[in-house]
Amino acid sequence: MMMQSNQRYFGSNRPLFPLFFLPAMCVLIMIGVMLIQDVTKTTFYDWGIFPRTSKGLKGILFAPFIHGSWSHLVSNAVPLLLMGFGVFYYFSDTGYKVFFWLAFSNGLWVWSFARASYHVGASGMVYGLAVFLVLSAM
Repeated sequence: MMMQSNQRYFGSNRPLFPLFFLPAMCVLIMIGVMLIQDVTKTTFYDWGIFPRTSKGLKGILFAPFIHGSWSHLVSNAVPLLLMGFGVFYYFSDTGYKVFFWLAFSNGLWVWSFARASYHVGASGMVYGLAVFLVLSAM
């Protein structure tokens, strides 16, 4: 008798919605923040990361949700959804650890080494997920 080992592939009966949950929640928060910025005609740049200052530390948590424009947001949101799905699909046991570790470590690296200016967006998270998926496939 042959055992089926295709539980990790799209042919399985595994529901796909939970795999999109965390990336989708992040994108919805990003869209909400951008809508607030548009409606109130303000920016939240001062909630971004300003390197090597105590006031810039709060940006480690908030910067991924703040974007400079709708095109900036879309450029981060689409790959965040797709690669976030990939991480949770192929690494369901460690997906949350990877996701949160990348978000925190990227912010910490920007705070430690970036130029003295406000930094916003989830690009570091997107590139971190891409590198994780590529290196994990090797």
